Amino acid sequence: MLFELFEKIFKKKTVRKFSDRLEDQRVDEAGYSPKVFEPDKSYFQIRLAEMFLRESTVYGMGYVPLCVLLSDFLYAEPGKETKRQTFPFYAGNQILKGLEQYVGKAYVELFDTKVVGPIPYIGADVGLFVGLFRSQVSNLAASLFKFAENIVSAFDVTKLSTFLEIARPLSAGLADILGLDEVDYILGQRNDFYDKPNDVRQFREGYLVYINCPEDHSAIKNLRVKDGRLVTGPDKTSVTPFRDFDFCLLRIECLETRNDYRTFPFFKLWDEARGAIWEGKEPIAESKILELYKELALSPDLTQTHRYDLIRVFKANFEQEKEIYNQTVTPSPVSKAIRRGGTALSTRARIEKLGDIVERTGAPARVVKSLLALNTRWDKLKRREAHAPLTDETLNNQLRAIAFKSKSPDPLVLADSLIAASLASAQGQR
Repeated sequence: MLFELFEKIFKKKTVRKFSDRLEDQRVDEAGYSPKVFEPDKSYFQIRLAEMFLRESTVYGMGYVPLCVLLSDFLYAEPGKETKRQTFPFYAGNQILKGLEQYVGKAYVELFDTKVVGPIPYIGADVGLFVGLFRSQVSNLAASLFKFAENIVSAFDVTKLSTFLEIARPLSAGLADILGLDEVDYILGQRNDFYDKPNDVRQFREGYLVYINCPEDHSAIKNLRVKDGRLVTGPDKTSVTPFRDFDFCLLRIECLETRNDYRTFPFFKLWDEARGAIWEGKEPIAESKILELYKELALSPDLTQTHRYDLIRVFKANFEQEKEIYNQTVTPSPVSKAIRRGGTALSTRARIEKLGDIVERTGAPARVVKSLLALNTRWDKLKRREAHAPLTDETLNNQLRAIAFKSKSPDPLVLADSLIAASLASAQGQR
């Protein structure tokens, strides 16, 4: 289906157009320092920083821009081997209501639109095709609007695991739409970014610019980016918005953390585990947190390092939640069961005891060491008050505080070790 898509795109008359990565010294942004993507440690995110049509009205016909991206990269589909996957993405004004507002203006723009991500970078090459099209407004095909509406409601670009099921049908839909008479091809370019240090095409942060002009045109000589917008000028103090040709400007971003943990299925398990603690139902709470570890360990939308450290963070928060509960609630028969010598175990004591149990179950030394490291860094963890929610900000602060260096952190081994320790502890209490 993707072959058919490319065939329809390149059937149209094409001329080699300008496309390139903008040199870092031509980007004027506070704190701009492009990072290189590290396998299993970072996420990449693609934003359509700016999209522009020089003429929104041609021969009395109104147009809006349409940007299509096809990317391929290594992705660990749940329950299957890691392999290259191809994903189509779409951005355009057709997903917005009130299209008429764009007709009759001198140009049409779309700013700072997240196209996809964050996506865990596993390694190897990343391929990216970017195509800029224009589609008619006054005679907008019904299938185009329906297609766009379906995209908006069908998937979340932050979680590709939920997008895989509709990726192929989406490719077919794009192929049909891009073959319509109402959709004009403007430019397109495919590039591969490599996992090679110091390579000119190394996969790292930066701006990619695609312009509807010959690749040797004089208009490209003074291109710059200022505050996320494409400008032109001899230096950063003398610039004006670039408006000579149609173009789209993409930004590839590198992220070390996320701010959407609460949207993942594992967070619901945290809420259930925490609720069970405050209902005095520790066995249920323990069951939920173990389920959370397994869910986290297998999540394809988080980096390997992130999954490992998130399991550790949730374990620490779970033990802290039990400590807060025992300090603020009248002891129940269940809470008494976790007391020793009439005194509730502190969070530090719980984690130290956990390390001993995990070690006795035969877990790898690095797993035991990473759990015991929670004790030595406990003071750096942001302590939550009773009933205070566990927010994305708190989680990210905790992740930075308990970061544990390991060449090959295995979240599944850690999850299995915690499950084995829980079973051993339960048997020891009988």
